[in-house]
Amino acid sequence: MSLSHVARGAAGPALPSCGIELIDVAKTFRRGTRAVQALRSLTFSVRPGQVFGLLGPNGAGKTTTIRILATLARPSAGTAIVAGYDVVRQPQLVRRVIGVANQEIGLDLRATGRELLTWHARLWAVPDPLKKAEELLQRFGLTEAGDWPVRTYSGGMRRRLDLAVALVHAPKVLLLDEP
Repeated sequence: MSLSHVARGAAGPALPSCGIELIDVAKTFRRGTRAVQALRSLTFSVRPGQVFGLLGPNGAGKTTTIRILATLARPSAGTAIVAGYDVVRQPQLVRRVIGVANQEIGLDLRATGRELLTWHARLWAVPDPLKKAEELLQRFGLTEAGDWPVRTYSGGMRRRLDLAVALVHAPKVLLLDEP
């Protein structure tokens, strides 16, 4: 299977410290006694402000790439840099500058949207977490539903809330897996 990418934005100078760069990244998983190669020599760069998409069939390595960039998986080979930080040597610094909305929505369905946003804002030490929660509820069209339990949200509302949670701390890099 192959993986391709789509980039939007004008070409520019060398990658500054707040973009993404992958150089010959590979990832091999063990499935019993056999090795399964999810990524082979993947190389690309993304400039700050650039919208970049990975396209490919199921099993092409899109989620694996996102997991490596989010420091949830280690590459078997190669180098991955996010916002100037190496994902293997400086994972805690990478985590400070990224927001992630995974393929599987990771929301507490018992909490309200407002509670989740406020909790995440506090977790990230965002000044005035209640104000930040209100701002994000409004920006994502969830103000009316802010005090409803997330379990009552439609699928689209949950995706918007998941994205708002990923943006609560104003990350330099936003990683979206099947948004």
